[in-house]
Amino acid sequence: MNFDFDEQGILFHPISMNISLTTKQVLENAYRRMKRFNQVYINEGILIKALLDLKDPATNSIIEGLDVSKILDIISSQRDMIDSLKNYTFPEIAPSEVIYRKAEQDDAAALELFVKKEFGNRW
Repeated sequence: MNFDFDEQGILFHPISMNISLTTKQVLENAYRRMKRFNQVYINEGILIKALLDLKDPATNSIIEGLDVSKILDIISSQRDMIDSLKNYTFPEIAPSEVIYRKAEQDDAAALELFVKKEFGNRW
């Protein structure tokens, strides 16, 4: 593994080998983004976005000339998220706490704020 200048690399849990400071910064950025979107794993989209956001000169020289917008489109496209609910159990919620109704036009602003907060502006 190559490190900048005289850097020996640093240990960063849960990675079991030394990594560069830049790699650590990318992973920390990806972790913050994962938490922001309430995700459990750092997926490839989050990792690539964190890498691009770092504005590292070495990274920029590699991706120079690439169509980054196409890369972002690919990594942000919908995925098949089908999951078996065979063992799923519903949470305990008192019936008095739940109101089921069709969303109405007056709900649009609140729903938009919720989506932006939970999923970001790109949604």
